[in-house]
Amino acid sequence: MRLLRDVLHRLVDRGNSVRVIDNNLDVLWTIDWVMDLRPEERVRGGTVVAAGTANAIAAVAERHTGRRLARVP
Repeated sequence: MRLLRDVLHRLVDRGNSVRVIDNNLDVLWTIDWVMDLRPEERVRGGTVVAAGTANAIAAVAERHTGRRLARVP
């Protein structure tokens, strides 16, 4: 995991934009912007329900991602 984070940060440091689809909390805490997507079936799934920094998402206790992020020190 650390190697992946290091490579992603090097890409960003060189001016690249990087999009990562992941639910690993360590990854979420190291990125600049999080988009929380509704995980339901295809008809309603994929809808953005929250977006912002990891701290902002952690403050949204109604969302699964927010609750999970809030538990990580």
